[in-house]
Amino acid sequence: MKTWNRYTLVGTALILAAALLAGCTVPQSESNMPPAETQTPAPTQEIATAEPQPSPEMTPEATENPADQAIENIASNLQYLSGWGQGTAGSSLQSAQAAYELIVSCDENRAETLEPEDLKAAIAEWFATVPEDLQPDIKDNWQTVASMGKSILAQDEYATLLLADLERTPIESETAEKNWNSFCQAADEVLAQ
Repeated sequence: MKTWNRYTLVGTALILAAALLAGCTVPQSESNMPPAETQTPAPTQEIATAEPQPSPEMTPEATENPADQAIENIASNLQYLSGWGQGTAGSSLQSAQAAYELIVSCDENRAETLEPEDLKAAIAEWFATVPEDLQPDIKDNWQTVASMGKSILAQDEYATLLLADLERTPIESETAEKNWNSFCQAADEVLAQ
């Protein structure tokens, strides 16, 4: 009987040693954690009812006005009125490109919804940056571009050929003509004097 107890004792000691060694291999972070009963449950109800707060990087600036941005987008395309003159080589293509770019910009930025006075002020501000000796050319170019814009919108054959040379497709927008007319009224007050 002594023999059986000795084997039992040795076996029990080996089992306890193995258990002790297994307990030593638990990572430090887990061994220092409180038992599961004492852990604080996550406040799921508070998270579900809390209003999401936008991060400062995602919040648009309060001073940025969409209408101002639209006017700025349109005015940036006025550059197509400069750098060429009537009767010079390529002036027909230049006028078609200027008209096309302005029509597209006016349509994308919904020129008819903008305040005419604000649009006119932006055009006048741009025109004031043009050197005085070039201002008559800009006014002449505008007359050609305004006429070309009507031809492009009407899909006249000549205008369509010019657009093809520029690798542009005819404008199919239903609102383009209204937006173009609104822009032309404002531009005429500044550039057709």
